[in-house]
Amino acid sequence: MPAQRAKSTAQLTAFARAVAFLESDPQLRAPDNLAARFLDSPLAWATRSRLLRRLAIRLYDRKLPGAYLYTIARTKHIDAVLRRELEDGAGQVVILGAGCDSRAYRFHDGFPAARFFEVDYPATSAVKLRKVTALFGRPPEHVSYLAADLTVETLAAALLRAGHDPAGRTIFIAEGLTMYLADAGVDDIMACVARHSGPGSSIIFDYVFRSILDGDSSLYGAEQAVRLVRRRSEPFLFGVEAGEVRSFLGARGLECVEELGPADVERTYLRRRDGTLIGRSVGYWALAHARQRQGPTEGCHVSQCRPLAPDFSRTSQL
Repeated sequence: MPAQRAKSTAQLTAFARAVAFLESDPQLRAPDNLAARFLDSPLAWATRSRLLRRLAIRLYDRKLPGAYLYTIARTKHIDAVLRRELEDGAGQVVILGAGCDSRAYRFHDGFPAARFFEVDYPATSAVKLRKVTALFGRPPEHVSYLAADLTVETLAAALLRAGHDPAGRTIFIAEGLTMYLADAGVDDIMACVARHSGPGSSIIFDYVFRSILDGDSSLYGAEQAVRLVRRRSEPFLFGVEAGEVRSFLGARGLECVEELGPADVERTYLRRRDGTLIGRSVGYWALAHARQRQGPTEGCHVSQCRPLAPDFSRTSQL
């Protein structure tokens, strides 16, 4: 994905998270209290208007049905996995395609010893560094901003250059990224997790079902998504077919710890207290958490965890 398109995608995703943080319904409210601080002026201004926020949600639902609710669920789930990994001893966090991601700053108070590495295109990384400097006065010491072109060096080499300890346990985050990478790029990421990180290292990532790459529009929201990516001339490049993530990961030295398909996302994060469905999530997107394989794999276990309420006592406040 070209750098300018990546910046635009990062801004729109951060806008959705900023709008979701202001949801009045606590079942919908997302935990990213810093998202609006990373937005460019027009979008940041729009988050202050309840009317514009409602209009934006309607536009999301029309252009990409289910995408707004999926973004909320994905943010909550990745936050939950990150917190569990840090509590369990991971000392390094690598955020791939970091864009406007705020986890390095939201989680710092709760986990001050954790080292974060934000990896992105050089141009996008420079924009992020300027935003962070404006917010905090200077770049936080616990974050390394790694401007990297992973078409010319491996992720492992780039991280080593930035001071990542390959013997240390690391949690990798690839949010909204894999579908824009060629197969070789995804393989490089998985190889870094499996072979160039300390024992217990893992990755939380999301992916689209491979059928959508072939134009299958039968799943909820897929018709609009296929039409949109074709119009933008930036088609999805990578996907894993539904039910095949276990074998995909196993072939790359990883064990699938947890998988959330569309129905799991809805059941875990998009249900009201009375059990009724708040709304549909996209039907062609799934999440998986995978760890270095330590012997025979048992396959993925569908998450039975409950959504975590935002715990702002554990996150940075501005």
